[in-house]
Amino acid sequence: MLYFASKNSKFSVDKYLIMAINQSLKKSILMIFPNKKTNDSTMFGAEYFCVLLLKIGTLSILALPLVASGLLITGSQDKVFAFRIIIEIMALPWLWLLLFKPRWREPWKKLRGISLAIVSFIATFMFSVIVSTMFSADPSFSFFSDVQRMLGFLTLSHLFIFFAIIFTVFDNKFFINLFKFSVIIALAVSFSAIVENNFRILATMSRIQGTMQHPSFFASYLISNIFISLFLALKTNRNLEKIIYFLCFGILITTLLLTGTRGGMIGLLGGMFVFFTIFVYKKFSTKQKFFRSRLFIVTVSFIAIVSMLTLFAYQNKDSSLVKSTPLKFVSKITLSEGNRRFTLWRLSYDAFKEKPILGWGVDNFKMAYIRYYDPKLYEGEGLSGAHFDKAHNIVVDTAVTQGIVGLIAYLGIFAAVTFALLKIIKKETSGKKQALRSPPLAMASLVGLLFAYFIQNLFVFDTIVSYIFFFLILVFITKEVNFYDKKERSSFVANAFSDKKIDFKRYRFLSGPLKIIAIITAFYVITVSMWSFNFKPALASYYFNRAINAVNQQHFEEAVDLYKKSLSLSVLNGQEVDKAVLDTFDLLSRQKNDKLFWAFFDLEEKQLVKIGSLRTYPLIAWGQIYIMASDKKAEYHNIAIQNYEKLLQKSPKLLSGYYDLATFYANNNEYDKAYQVLDKVKNFDPPENPETSKHLFEIALKQGDREKSEKNFKIYLGKSLNQKNVDGKRNILTQCLLDESRKAISLERVAIYREIVLRNYEREIDRYIAESSDTDLLFQIVLFEMNLRELDKASEVAKKIAIIDPESKQDIDGVLKAIDSLRK
Repeated sequence: MLYFASKNSKFSVDKYLIMAINQSLKKSILMIFPNKKTNDSTMFGAEYFCVLLLKIGTLSILALPLVASGLLITGSQDKVFAFRIIIEIMALPWLWLLLFKPRWREPWKKLRGISLAIVSFIATFMFSVIVSTMFSADPSFSFFSDVQRMLGFLTLSHLFIFFAIIFTVFDNKFFINLFKFSVIIALAVSFSAIVENNFRILATMSRIQGTMQHPSFFASYLISNIFISLFLALKTNRNLEKIIYFLCFGILITTLLLTGTRGGMIGLLGGMFVFFTIFVYKKFSTKQKFFRSRLFIVTVSFIAIVSMLTLFAYQNKDSSLVKSTPLKFVSKITLSEGNRRFTLWRLSYDAFKEKPILGWGVDNFKMAYIRYYDPKLYEGEGLSGAHFDKAHNIVVDTAVTQGIVGLIAYLGIFAAVTFALLKIIKKETSGKKQALRSPPLAMASLVGLLFAYFIQNLFVFDTIVSYIFFFLILVFITKEVNFYDKKERSSFVANAFSDKKIDFKRYRFLSGPLKIIAIITAFYVITVSMWSFNFKPALASYYFNRAINAVNQQHFEEAVDLYKKSLSLSVLNGQEVDKAVLDTFDLLSRQKNDKLFWAFFDLEEKQLVKIGSLRTYPLIAWGQIYIMASDKKAEYHNIAIQNYEKLLQKSPKLLSGYYDLATFYANNNEYDKAYQVLDKVKNFDPPENPETSKHLFEIALKQGDREKSEKNFKIYLGKSLNQKNVDGKRNILTQCLLDESRKAISLERVAIYREIVLRNYEREIDRYIAESSDTDLLFQIVLFEMNLRELDKASEVAKKIAIIDPESKQDIDGVLKAIDSLRK
């Protein structure tokens, strides 16, 4: 605006002052971001400042993996909010460049051939996002998403704007600097993750997750930077730089292995296999021909070694050697885990058939999952009984949420980009060189990156960070392909800073007043969006997170005030919110503080009304909350029942809903109704599921029917112990025997537990003590025996643990002292 004001001759007194300010501003900017062509008047003032702002914003986005405030509910929220705010800040200068400086529209006008196809597929994908959001099963949820993922329309639209900005402004020379900066950030995040574990990774074999809050998300981020470092190493001609980039390549691969993420490892192997295949079967140069066959031998040997190590890990999963090395993570891949994924994908196919064209709505897989819920996926009571909000397969998830339109667009992006890269490599290696800015072997590494990214996403799903790098790579490849198609060397940013004259008369894009109106409108929309969709929800999440901490410290009055502030700013939804609310009510009900209970209840009930009854997760949480409320006020008895009936109408096979309702009836001495609810479960209950028998046992035990309780308890134990999954066996000891007896409402109930367990379970315990080398499982047996006052057996098992795992000797000594104190 200062620049435009200086042209107004009416204000002659202010003219020179404003020009002096402009000159000072220009000098300050050039000190921060120097420009070799300082005599270029076309980049004076606002235009140069806009470009500078866009470059700083892009670098800030690539630095987002460093963000881990811990101030919000989930670790992904701070990154998403920061990304959206940065994009909204960048949007205004980008729009100004497009409107007032026609040369910045040139990249879009020069699209042709396969590069135009890539951009078209990306635009079609965004179109499917818009349409599927409009016709979503829950449009509001598709627009905002939840507090954990935050990948609804709002975030995806910002990612599309991110693509448009960097495609408009930056050439591939600047992208190389972005890649270098990204690798530096990745190394910093990797180092901080290792430091966080105090360099005890090999000793504890704990999975590192860095600032991503989950090892799988960290692995996805590392895969992108692993191939970027490989690209940089193959692109440069300087030996020292090659050594540095290959060193970064090795460090990042090591960090990936320490995440213990099987999907990430498979993705890396798949991407490297594709890269080596291209390298072996394409003739790049005489020098590379020399060691092509040797590299092939090395690759085959590497794959053979990995296969043998994997086989060894499976066959010796309980050995101390496997447990003390990264092979531990490989050995945990089980057939039952794969069966769960296959079951999930099978029900996803049923959901897809119901809405095949536009899908269920962006980020709305959860609703499709609940509708076609398969009881084989049941993992426990409460919210964990319906926890899948993603298909854990990007192809399946896209098909369910965005339908066939979105799926074709998504797969089309990969097909077009891969075709373009292979076309370039083929032409270059066949002698038809086009003076590429990146060597074909470096371009082959990008093919490997795309395959690694795609293969990994067949087992997990995208996050904001992985999406950022996906769009970044797409822009780079599109520009590189477009440059190849034009068969001429052209640096658009360099031209923007040069003295080359452009004929502005041939550009007619809105009139002057309309441009000003467009900028003002955009400024207003961005301001509203920044406050309504970013700052307010971020503040709400901050207050909610503080409220959770206050609850954990049992500062309930402070927690209610913080919840009130949170709810006044924004409506938060998601499994994490529902679980935190449920835990709070549970603590308040046990504190016998009715005043605070109802104060908090009124606040949360208003939020439930705002969210609506479309989403199933709130119904699960509020079903249990209404049960607590009915213990205090009888009027909520029928409301609790109506809530569960509504829930089971939406998901007629949701086991946790039937179990909760049956328990509710039993607690109110309505045993016939409790049995009737569980009778409905028998029609679809998996034969191997022990939970129904457990609930039948507990109802009979409460009713005083010893014969029926013992019968169902035996069934429960038998089904639990027949599970091949070790975690299932451990669960029977902790959840059923140990925890339940601790929570027993009377000494008589504890005595019944002991009698039944000792009569039916003692032989199984002895067998596990004699045969098992699972120290975690044995330790649970120690606790169980201590709880039953079988102290000699507890001591015997504890000593066996010390023999199997000598490093646990100090902990076992403490357990033995506790056993001795119980004897006294």
